[in-house]
Amino acid sequence: MGNEWLDIYDDQGNLMGQALREETHQKGYWHRTFHCWLYELRDGIPYVFFQRRQQGKDTNPLYYDITVAGHLTAGEQPQDAVREIEEEIGILVQFEQLQEIMVVKEDARGELNGKPYWDREISHVFVLNNPEPVTAWKLQAEEVMAVYAAPLEQLMQLFSEQAASITVNGYAFQDDEHMLPDQQVITSSHFVPRASTYYLQVLNSIKQLTT
Repeated sequence: MGNEWLDIYDDQGNLMGQALREETHQKGYWHRTFHCWLYELRDGIPYVFFQRRQQGKDTNPLYYDITVAGHLTAGEQPQDAVREIEEEIGILVQFEQLQEIMVVKEDARGELNGKPYWDREISHVFVLNNPEPVTAWKLQAEEVMAVYAAPLEQLMQLFSEQAASITVNGYAFQDDEHMLPDQQVITSSHFVPRASTYYLQVLNSIKQLTT
């Protein structure tokens, strides 16, 4: 993972060259990423899916996060990163099925296992109407610990601080191979730290698509 080559950019978004992912996170180079939020309607109610990151992730392990996300490797464009959906949750989709809702810049610093990191991302954010039952998903064990879904309105209440916590249902790895139903009580602090406006913009975009 640390040996991936990424395109790196200056503060104005100009391509500077390439660097290894590990170096990119050490030195705080801007780089491009792909976000895709999956949703579905259940009896007319929109539900939004999100994953729990594996313990071994190099940033924000064990936090709840975007349904599918990944880095654009050197030379890739956002349409190439649709491969992440098949890699992380095991379903094959075409780029044309996705809807881009925004591009955001995120700047995060922290420390993991005693090593500082500086993660500066230019993220292309997409949404996708879930084409397969979640029971048919095949999660990538190295990346994804579990996947959950919650009603869109409950998530909006969570990120707008109208609700302190919500109960979510999904599927989690119980060992390296088997997925079992799982329920968790979560708060907004359990999600990867981002401005609440990011999450609310995503949810509002999905709401507009489903009403």
